[in-house]
Amino acid sequence: MDLHLNAQLTADDLADAQILHGARRAFLSYLLVITSFFALFGLALGIVAVPILGLAAIAGFAASIVAGWWTVPRAIVKRAKKIFAQQKSLQVPLEIWISAAELFLKTEKAESHTPWDDFHKWKANNKIILVYHSDVIFHMFPRRWFASDAEFQSLKELLTKKIGPAGQARKRS
Repeated sequence: MDLHLNAQLTADDLADAQILHGARRAFLSYLLVITSFFALFGLALGIVAVPILGLAAIAGFAASIVAGWWTVPRAIVKRAKKIFAQQKSLQVPLEIWISAAELFLKTEKAESHTPWDDFHKWKANNKIILVYHSDVIFHMFPRRWFASDAEFQSLKELLTKKIGPAGQARKRS
C-alpha cells in the first residue's frame, strides 16, 4: 500500500480521538464515583432519618447518571477544543505518506520516518484511526482524510498486518 495524504486536523478530530482513546470512560467513571457517594449518603440518611430523603437521593443518583450520559460527550468536545487551541502542532497542515515499510509525516517544521515495528497498537471506529507510539501518544487519521472507504479500510488492513489486531498491544520481546 502506498498512500499520500494532504491533511489538516480539526478540534472535532481531536474530540473523536479522545472519545475513541477512552476519555468517555474516564469521565463517566469519575461521575459514577461522585454520584455513588451522594446516593449512598442519601440512602443512609433515608434509613436513619427520613425515608423521603433517601428516595430523593436515589432519584438524584439516577438523574445524575442520565445527565452524565448527556453532558460527558459535550465536555469532551469542549476540552478537545481548548487543547486544540493550545497545541499549535495540531493546527499545521500535514503531508503523510503511508507505505508497507513506514509512516512518513511532514509539516512545515518537522519530518518523521517511523517504521511500523515502532508502533505499540492501533484502534479504530467509523470516524477515526489512532496509531499508538505508547499507551497515551498516538497519531490520528480521520476518515474524512481518505478519498474512499476502500482507502480507509486498506489502512486498517495494513495496520493489522504490521502491528496486529485493533486494540491489542504488540508483544515486545
